[in-house]
Amino acid sequence: IQSTFRGGKGSPLHDWYPYLEGYSPEFVNNVIETFAPESRNILDPFCGSGTTALVAALRGGVGYYAEVNPVCQFVIEAKAMALTLDVKERQRVATRLVELCRDISSKTQSIRPDAKLACRFSDTFGERPFFDAHNFDSVLRTRTMIDELSGTDPVTSRFFTVGALRSLVPSSLLVRRGDLRFRSAKELEKGYPSYVSELQKSLELIS
Repeated sequence: IQSTFRGGKGSPLHDWYPYLEGYSPEFVNNVIETFAPESRNILDPFCGSGTTALVAALRGGVGYYAEVNPVCQFVIEAKAMALTLDVKERQRVATRLVELCRDISSKTQSIRPDAKLACRFSDTFGERPFFDAHNFDSVLRTRTMIDELSGTDPVTSRFFTVGALRSLVPSSLLVRRGDLRFRSAKELEKGYPSYVSELQKSLELIS
């Protein structure tokens, strides 16, 4: 199980962004200890959500990585930032995330949806919905909130954005089952969380 993403559940930073092809920090540690215990520099050319590079750094070495997916790049950079913030700034950001989590329902209703994102989403994916109307509206309003936050508090905005990204699939009409696919009729009957409630859970986890 350690060679799957699920094996690392509960590890620091690991749960910030569920990555289907991921593996646990313990798996990386075991590989390094078995095959390259004296290594100081570790390169992962397909780094995903950053587990290998972060483990290498936490072991006191240098983690090099390459990753073409811009979302994964963003998540890796946020995790690295979390490890390098000084204690005072880390506490400030954590407190701010808790405040945002508490106010997210009222805040998202008081700001406008991001019209540009709605158009780009439609241009990219066509008319088949990936979210129900309510959750899609919340996603668009959250994007506006992120843009506003990035202008006043860019550090907190980065972690907030990771939480927003983490919350997309669970609140969508899609489901991870060995791959990402549309939920079946039976799966839809069971229901799925609102985007706002999922975002609150994500912000609590990151904070």
